[in-house]
Order: sequence, then C-alpha cells, then structure tokens
Amino acid sequence: MNMRIPNRRMMELSAKGNNERFIAACERQPRRTKKDSGRVGGRVWLQQLARFHSVKDPAVWNFDEDNVIAFLRSKVKVGVPVWKRLMIVKGLIVYRNKVLRSQHPRLEHLRAALQARAANERSQHDGVDIEEAIGRIDPNELDVIQELRRTLRRHGKSYNTEKRT
Repeated sequence: MNMRIPNRRMMELSAKGNNERFIAACERQPRRTKKDSGRVGGRVWLQQLARFHSVKDPAVWNFDEDNVIAFLRSKVKVGVPVWKRLMIVKGLIVYRNKVLRSQHPRLEHLRAALQARAANERSQHDGVDIEEAIGRIDPNELDVIQELRRTLRRHGKSYNTEKRT
C-alpha cells in the first residue's frame, strides 16, 4: 500500500478512531514527484510575481521579461542573495515550459547572468579562511560539537540553534 505523509486533517481523523477514513485519505493524496516540484515552485514564484505587480488573476496573466526584471530588482533591494534569485528565475522557466507550454518570455539570458554571478560569489567565498567565514569555535569542545557548529553557521542558522540547554 502506498501511504502518504499525514496532514493535520488526517491526524484528526486518526485520533478520532476513523482509521478507515484516515487510510483512505492517505491513499487519495496525490504523490508529488521531483518533476512536479519544479511546477509547484514555479507556481509559488508566479504568485509572488503577480502579487508584486498587483495582478488579480495570475492564472491568465501573461508576464513578460520586464515584469520579471522589476521583480528581481525588488528582491535585490531587500537583500535576497543571488542564488535565491537564480532559483526564482529557474522556477519561472519551469512553470513557463511545463504549465504554460510556451517559450515566452525568454528568461534564459537572465538565468545565465545570475548563474555567472552566483559562481563568482561562490569563488570569492572559497578563498576565505574558515575562521573568517564562520567565526571562532571553542577548541576545547568535542570534535563532533565543533563540526556541528561549523555546519550550522555555514547554513546560516541563528546562534540560538547552538545554545546549550
């Protein structure tokens, strides 16, 4: 049997003793594949793009390259990193190709430019000393704890995630 991860409603059904309904609800949930994840991500970015441009019905809106550029510039102003803007463009390209089944707007040159910037940014960070990049770590702590702290800091987690309880 192919069971899905239960959501809140399914958990309520299970808690009430409605196991048959719970199992049926789990089986009804559509299986999300890696192929679908691009569509879903693209749909999210399309909704944010439409909200940015105050579009009422994004499903029938034909966005163009200028709309995407304006949206990306707004993301630059609020400090969104290059890799995330690249993901925005990739998501919109997937949505355009898979859902709209179109080649308009042409966003490949934006993707290429952002990929170059992201690679440049990565190469700049590659030459940085570990101490500078993630901060000082107490050498008296266990090696496992030190590595955990490095990983958390590399992933941009807040200091609260490192605190001892």
